[in-house]
Amino acid sequence: MRSRHRFHGINLGDVRFAASGKTVFFAWTYDAGSHPSPGNIRRGWVTGSRLGRLDLHDDAEAAGEETLRGLTLDVSGQAVGDVAGLALVEGAGATADGAGPGRRILITAGGTHELIWLRDADAPGADAAATGTNRPLPYTQISGSEVMDRGLAVDQGRFRRLELGGRPLGIRVAADARRAFVANYLLD
Repeated sequence: MRSRHRFHGINLGDVRFAASGKTVFFAWTYDAGSHPSPGNIRRGWVTGSRLGRLDLHDDAEAAGEETLRGLTLDVSGQAVGDVAGLALVEGAGATADGAGPGRRILITAGGTHELIWLRDADAPGADAAATGTNRPLPYTQISGSEVMDRGLAVDQGRFRRLELGGRPLGIRVAADARRAFVANYLLD
């Protein structure tokens, strides 16, 4: 074992390595330790759906940089439930629908019956001040915010929620990187 990172969480979903082999992405449910009271449920303070990112660069660890980061997937008033499947589409170029460059991250959410679609910058260290869609997602400390950054939540070029129905679990992307196949527990 090269390194060990502990964090509060339950239901670790799929784990995927970036094409470089230097970054690991995973979906999981954050457990903040709040009890499931009606008020906490309304506020979304019971559990949280997250995308985790662990950078495995030796130089980052040597420099003391934080290598384990998180991105909340819960939008204020519209929580995501039961994240499980995860797929990466690396370095996809422009497509007929104008999707443009960047890494695509697809996450199944069985509890809310949907597919989460995110676009991240092609590589860590991309210009965070850049405009357009090929810029890094706003990862924070692993526990991070209870709700998604408002700017990302309304940016259809970087974040989308696609209703699928049923209970989507696993996901794989076709070789053409334009189609995804979802294993759906209730609709297969």
